[in-house]
Amino acid sequence: MHRQEGAARGCLPYAFCPQLMRKSVRIRFDQKQCLVVKLRILRFLIIEESPLETIEPSLFGPFPALKQFQIAARISAIASDAFTSVEMLTHLSVDNNRLNAIPKAALRPLRSLETLSISNNRLRALVNGDEFLNLAHLRSLSLSGNSIHTLHPATFASLGELRSLNASWNHLASLDAKVFQSLAQLEVLDLSYNYLSERNPATYLHGLKALRELNLGGNLFATLRGSTFGALRTLERLDLSDNFLKSLPTRIFTTNRKLTELNLDGNLLETIPVDVFVGLDGLHVLNLRYNRLTHLAQGTFRDQPLFTELSLEGNRIDAFGATVLKSSDVMLQNNRLPALGKVSPVNATAIRNLFLYGNEIRSIEQDAFEVLVRLEAVYLDHNHIEELSPMLFHTNHHLHHVTLAHNRLTVLRTNTFAGLRRLHSVDLSSNRLAVIEPATFHGSPVEYLNLNGNRLKTLDDWALSGTQLLYLHVDSNAIASPLSVQTLDRLMELSAANNHITDELCTALRGGNFSQLTAINLANNSLTAVGSSGCLDHLTSNANSDPVTASVAFNSLTAVPVLAAGRRLHSLDLSGNALVDLSFQGYETTSVLSLRETSLRELRAESFAFLQHPTTLAVSSSVLETVEEQTFHGLKLERVELNDSPLRTLPASLLKGQTSLRVISLSNNELSTLPSEFFAECTLLEELDLSKNALDVPDPAWFLGLERLKSIDLQANGITQLPSDLLSPEHTIEVLSLAANALDSLSGAVFLADVPIRTLNLSTNRLAAIDILHRNDFITRLDVSGNRLKRLLLRPNYRVLIANANRLTSLDWEETDPAASFTLEHLELADNQLHQLDPRLFRVRSISTIDASENRLDDVPFAVLHRAKLLTTLIVSRNNIRTLPQEGVPLFKLALLDLAENPLEELPEPFLQSCVVTNLIVHVAK
Repeated sequence: MHRQEGAARGCLPYAFCPQLMRKSVRIRFDQKQCLVVKLRILRFLIIEESPLETIEPSLFGPFPALKQFQIAARISAIASDAFTSVEMLTHLSVDNNRLNAIPKAALRPLRSLETLSISNNRLRALVNGDEFLNLAHLRSLSLSGNSIHTLHPATFASLGELRSLNASWNHLASLDAKVFQSLAQLEVLDLSYNYLSERNPATYLHGLKALRELNLGGNLFATLRGSTFGALRTLERLDLSDNFLKSLPTRIFTTNRKLTELNLDGNLLETIPVDVFVGLDGLHVLNLRYNRLTHLAQGTFRDQPLFTELSLEGNRIDAFGATVLKSSDVMLQNNRLPALGKVSPVNATAIRNLFLYGNEIRSIEQDAFEVLVRLEAVYLDHNHIEELSPMLFHTNHHLHHVTLAHNRLTVLRTNTFAGLRRLHSVDLSSNRLAVIEPATFHGSPVEYLNLNGNRLKTLDDWALSGTQLLYLHVDSNAIASPLSVQTLDRLMELSAANNHITDELCTALRGGNFSQLTAINLANNSLTAVGSSGCLDHLTSNANSDPVTASVAFNSLTAVPVLAAGRRLHSLDLSGNALVDLSFQGYETTSVLSLRETSLRELRAESFAFLQHPTTLAVSSSVLETVEEQTFHGLKLERVELNDSPLRTLPASLLKGQTSLRVISLSNNELSTLPSEFFAECTLLEELDLSKNALDVPDPAWFLGLERLKSIDLQANGITQLPSDLLSPEHTIEVLSLAANALDSLSGAVFLADVPIRTLNLSTNRLAAIDILHRNDFITRLDVSGNRLKRLLLRPNYRVLIANANRLTSLDWEETDPAASFTLEHLELADNQLHQLDPRLFRVRSISTIDASENRLDDVPFAVLHRAKLLTTLIVSRNNIRTLPQEGVPLFKLALLDLAENPLEELPEPFLQSCVVTNLIVHVAK
């Protein structure tokens, strides 16, 4: 858009660029701008972030041909004549506003309207029955994300052409039998995440003869009658996930012969009736994840051909029978299988992938997989497997990947993985392997082998014969003897960190072919400078087209390894060695250099003279005393770390010419001051870490001109006061940390109100008030733990709020309707003085974690927990809770409920029957 001359004051008219002549436009307002557009062919208009509170008819004057209108701002009202000039609207979206009623009068002229969305507003009840009276041609209606608890029986009576209705994420606990009776053409109905619990939803579903998709997930259904879906003969997709169903009537799906997808994820099903799926020969997606199934009776799926997806993850199944072999992907992960016997031949040729991780498998019979001749991948990690039989996979000639990580294997026998010509990847990490017998992989062209975290002392050619290794990982073993040249030939990546490798390895490398090597990690071994010189020189000797990344960190080096001319080493990590001087002759191509935890006493310009194109330099030394002013001059760095030293000052022009720097870290030094223009030439800077120094007053001049700055860390400096203009509104800060300082007031820090800041950490200061933050609508993550706050205002923009260890006695709310406006997901209020856990917290739709431990709570509002559909963690340990509800409460689910260290007298059975808690921590006084 181009600004027009002669615009009225306070208004910015625009003419459209040619590329916008596509009959649609998106408009963003701010409080100092308005928009006048005269484009009479405009069809589609979107308005965002508008200062408008009411939609008036004048808004549409320039758009007589408008067909689609969308506004997502803070609209609280729509004038009765708002749409009189755009009566031909077909699509209207007023999502994410503040409407508390359906704008009936405004909608009345829109007789051509086909799509109407009023999601995420503040609707509470539709009680008149005439809200959509004149919208006879409406085909799609969304009321999702409101707080609707009541629907008049005639609410949808005039919507005879409606095809899709979304009323999810509301507060509906019951529905009138007549509420949908006029929707004979309805195809999609979403009632998920309400409070519905009727045993027989058929009372309001019976008239929906054309329904194809029904979503009842996330409600409170504990039982359903066999006739519930009897009238829905056209139903294709049914979602009953995240309810409390313990069983299914045998004939519940008898008439739903067109059903193709059924989701029962996250219920409490203990058994499946053997005949429940009879006749559903079109069912190809069945989700039974995270129930309590212990077995599936033979014949349960007898009428189904192979499923496209059959998921049984997270149950309690303890037998690997033919019933589960009904899909190319067998998804039995996180069950309770104790062992694997021979697999049934039924459907065996269809099986491609076995997902069996997270079970309790201790043993596998030698012929377990014999009939799975098309098997391609096996996931057996996180079990208790102690041994693999030789030739276990001898018939699985299509096998290309095996994962056995996190088991208890001690030895690999000859031929265990032999003769598998498509096997390319094997993960055996985190076992107890001490021996790999000869020819274990004979004839299998394995390219990726992960042996990290075992007990191997050697790895010879015989153990790996037949492989075509490109990636070898043997970190955290006990390897001392050298790896052979034949083992390392053709490798692209070798990682052997945390072993006992000595210089002997480097001697063994002579004559090897390392032309493909791009990464080598020998960190935390026993290499010396001489030995590592030999290693790196040999491993980079073939002038690879791709430069090598190498780490010899935490060895016994006292000098930089020597490289011959012409070597291509992209990245070198020398951290944790006793380096006292630097010389990088031969490292002309090195771009990334890590020198953390060294013994360097000074940094000089000549130290890096041979580096032609360095981009990253990381240095730390507990004895570093001097940094020459010209140290970085002539270098075009993108990242500099100068941390963990006793440096008190830095040369004023140290960063002169560093116009490419994006990250600077000067953490954990003893800096008490920095020159005002220290960062002046670092105009591309994005991250700045000045934490753990002695900078008692930050200087606003440090940040002038740094418009790309996103992250600033000033924690643990002893800062007592913040300048009002520390940052400017031109900045957009993702993370600002001022934690662990000595701030007792924010009253003068005006920038905290004006600058867009997403994550703000003010923890461990001395703050008694944070009122200035109430003017900043950009903050989504706020940490004010360890202060002296007595009041805390919950604001709609907060997603994460951490306020542990304050003096809070209650919570204040900026908005009166938490369900409509708040986005809070994570709340920590531990170690305060709260006497009550505010029930409104459980009306916040997005809340997933609440920690209110170490307060003075007498009870928990368990009766409203069911409203928090996404709540997974509730911690109320170390309070004064003595009793739990004696009567049952509405059903709720939690992954963790921590009631530890409360003076509880008993655990009432009705309460336990009301909750589904994966991990319940509780102590009952005897």
